[in-house]
Amino acid sequence: GFLREEGVVWESLHNVDGDSCFCDTDFHLSHAPGKEGATAAPPDSHLQQRQVDQDYMIALSLQQQQGQGPSALSDLELARQLQQEEYQHQHQLQRQQAPAQGRTVERRQRQKPDLDCTLL
Repeated sequence: GFLREEGVVWESLHNVDGDSCFCDTDFHLSHAPGKEGATAAPPDSHLQQRQVDQDYMIALSLQQQQGQGPSALSDLELARQLQQEEYQHQHQLQRQQAPAQGRTVERRQRQKPDLDCTLL
């Protein structure tokens, strides 16, 4: 239903009566889906915008409170930490496999002169 509605990103779900608000990426009220422009805005759009702004401020404060914990990591920080651990793990595996591969190559090289012999 919102595929062609570029201005609609968020829907306010403060009640279930079907009169929810639609917002853009900056949480500003957007026009109602299926209707054109500002003419579709309800008469109390100022009140709805105030509600959306309050909801946004509450969401920001909750996000900041959750981020104050000592072990709380943002998604980006967590992704970077996990990627770094993966790089370290791969590096250790490569170091362990490199000497084993080197010994195999040495054995093959030593065996080559023996294989070049012909039996008469």
